[in-house]
Amino acid sequence: MSREDQLIARASRLESRGSDWYADGRFEQAAADFEQAAAIYRELMVDSPTRFALRLAAEINNLALARAKLGRYEEAVSALTEAIQLAGPYDDQPEVLPFLGGVTSSLAGALAELGQQAEALAISERAVLFRRAVLPAGELIIDADLAKTLRLYAQLRAAAGVELDRAQPTIGESVAIYQELAAGDPAQYEPELFASFAVMATVLDRVGRDDEAQAIRTFLGDKIY
Repeated sequence: MSREDQLIARASRLESRGSDWYADGRFEQAAADFEQAAAIYRELMVDSPTRFALRLAAEINNLALARAKLGRYEEAVSALTEAIQLAGPYDDQPEVLPFLGGVTSSLAGALAELGQQAEALAISERAVLFRRAVLPAGELIIDADLAKTLRLYAQLRAAAGVELDRAQPTIGESVAIYQELAAGDPAQYEPELFASFAVMATVLDRVGRDDEAQAIRTFLGDKIY
């Protein structure tokens, strides 16, 4: 086995173990493994930047998600920004667009946690565009990742009290998608549906439709609170 193959194998083991740590909620350990894996891909990129750029971007994204779970949002923003810079040149490849949608959505959320609302709003719009870029236009698209990104888009605008005319149809689309998904798999998707309904109630409050907002909250009851 060549040294390159050995390094790739080690990075893969670190990523796998980090993913297990992450799933168990042990985010410090996950971040440590993801950081080591990223360091390996940085080394490999010295000789083969094109070959390993996307692998490094994916590993940095994993690291950013773990850091965000630890409340280390500034570090998460830095890592997510780097991941976008690495993957951005490959946005003509359809398989890269969902990754960019996820990374930009995470970046918008992290920026919002830091109180950087203007930046978060702009980035969330890019996230929606990335999500839609690989989906057929027209009818309602049943895609869980799109629904989650749409919810964040609306949530950020409701929190800032801006672009509410765009937030309303966006959160309506998110709810509609999750309703379809929850009909087939309630255990997985009902919590997401209820979270989108909660954002819808906030948007309705913002535009003065208090009775409709209250009706949604009555329906939700203690489902998410």
